[in-house]
Order: sequence, then C-alpha cells, then structure tokens
Amino acid sequence: MGELCTARRSKHALVGRLYGLMKDGMAPIACYLAGRSLSTTSNAGPTFEWHELEGDPETETLALARDVARSHPELERTAATMAKVLTQGRG
Repeated sequence: MGELCTARRSKHALVGRLYGLMKDGMAPIACYLAGRSLSTTSNAGPTFEWHELEGDPETETLALARDVARSHPELERTAATMAKVLTQGRG
C-alpha cells in the first residue's frame, strides 16, 4: 500500500495486485462469513477492520491467510489465490 503513495511512475501492477486481493481474497471471505449463521435470525458478516502489521506486509498477510485456512478448510483455495496475488512480481 505504501508504494501506491510514492512518486513511482507506473502503479498499474500495484493497483492490479490490490484489486486481485479484493476480488479474489476479500470477496470470497465475505461470502463465506455471510453464509455462516450466528443465530436463527442473523448471519455473520465481514468487518474488514484495520489490522496493524508489524513486519513485511506480504509475509504477514500470507501467514494470516494460512492460519485462517487451517482453521477453515473451506478457505484454503482463497488463501492459495491470495498467495499467488501477493507474490506476483517478486523477483
């Protein structure tokens, strides 16, 4: 995210990665949560609250995705997709 605010000329690849995370990462998680019943009259929902990362954002996000997928196997495919998007363009 920080690189989006720099003077770097072309941000096309960064915007593409961010869009990929929203579409292929956050959207499936939101759908998963919205389908989980909390009671007979309400379902869960994503809050997408701010999470302060302490180290490398890509590494920490991948670790969080893997942890969630271990607890919720239904999200393993989403975690794998997020890993693919996050590691795009790494040299």
